[in-house]
Amino acid sequence: SSLVEKLISQVQNLEKSLYCPKDLSPTSIQHEEVVRARNAVVAAKIYSSVFKWVPEDYYSFSLSKRSQILGAQSTFQLCKSMLMENKSFDPAQADGSTYGRFYLVLLQYESTINNKKLQSEIRALRPVANRLDPSKFDFRVASEEENARLTGYSHNAVTPF
Repeated sequence: SSLVEKLISQVQNLEKSLYCPKDLSPTSIQHEEVVRARNAVVAAKIYSSVFKWVPEDYYSFSLSKRSQILGAQSTFQLCKSMLMENKSFDPAQADGSTYGRFYLVLLQYESTINNKKLQSEIRALRPVANRLDPSKFDFRVASEEENARLTGYSHNAVTPF
């Protein structure tokens, strides 16, 4: 067991030396984002989480190559977080829990967002008698500026933690 832990530590140190951005100073935005995400995972007691450094051009790789880098058994294990904005949001209808302007959606990379299904699921949060008209929903990917402002994470770094 201690040999396995030692090997895992060595692999993690090697990955960090190869892939960790050279300018990752304690004052950099990337450093702050990594620390904040790590602290949230620890606070939530998610003991199975693993953080991995990836090459700078990671997002230019195929999903198959990305799954190899991350140690996933399939590309279907790869997920992303997307901040969606309801462009038809009506503040007069907002209630804080069943209707809002922004939603963070988690989905597999192998899938695409189905706006009709997203709309249907959010409408279903209210009892049938109180459901909003479908015209109150028009989901689009939020702008990078809104994404950074609301999530506190930069492009390709958004996490639900």
